[in-house]
Amino acid sequence: MTPLYLLTAALMIVGWLAVFVSMRRMLKRTGAEVRFEFQRQIEALSAKIKDLEEAANARIADVGPEREASAAPILAQAQAPTPQASETITPETLAKITDTITALLGRKVQIRSVKILEIPETISSPWAQHGRAVIQASHNFASRRRES
Repeated sequence: MTPLYLLTAALMIVGWLAVFVSMRRMLKRTGAEVRFEFQRQIEALSAKIKDLEEAANARIADVGPEREASAAPILAQAQAPTPQASETITPETLAKITDTITALLGRKVQIRSVKILEIPETISSPWAQHGRAVIQASHNFASRRRES
């Protein structure tokens, strides 16, 4: 009876080993296929980027001094600041700003001036936004209060 149990255990171990080896081979083959596909896509994207850069450089080279002079008024209109709906800050808005900053800092603040900033039409790059966020997050207000 004992040899039957040993034979069954041995067959199960051999079966598990065979499944392990076959799965490992399949994963290696799949990984190589995925790596090849990614490499092909990266090369295709690199070629497209190179073509777009060459086309942009060709357009820049095609613009001569006479075209730059005719494009100047159009560029000036595009870069002109857009007027805000209301150019003044209402007392209610000023009170809300004061309350918000007081709640944020945890102490009473006095606002000396408020300006409406012109928002550019183009969105700044994500890298610039991230850089500003990192710099703002690095400011440690608690240590500044102890120093002053």
